[in-house]
Amino acid sequence: MTICSSLPVKCSHIFPLIYKLRSQTLTVLNYHRIADVEKDGRDTFLQNISATPSSFARQMDFLSENFNVISGAELLAWLQDKSELPPHAALITFDDGYQDNWSNAYPVLKKRNLPAIIFLTTARISLGSKMVTLGE
Repeated sequence: MTICSSLPVKCSHIFPLIYKLRSQTLTVLNYHRIADVEKDGRDTFLQNISATPSSFARQMDFLSENFNVISGAELLAWLQDKSELPPHAALITFDDGYQDNWSNAYPVLKKRNLPAIIFLTTARISLGSKMVTLGE
């Protein structure tokens, strides 16, 4: 089993053990922004950058290889005791709804057929901020 093949750094020997012991848990990954700090126009909310696009793609490759990523509908069914979680279940979430969730994260997710949930900050939609707008 090659659990650590997608990681950019060497994986310790503890991860395979934890992976086996925690097969019936839900791992939740939360992101804010997927952006490159070196690019122009990224001068605000830099502290909210969770990953660069290339790092996010590697993380999604790792998830695809080692976890069963579930959708919001699957999460709801589990919370309502209507179904069980698959082994090594994972949930991908984004907070706030920044525009780069659409431009940088969505293509990566779509290519790997991975579902995700975006929790939009609805009060900011009409302000013309760098968050996703209703038109998007």
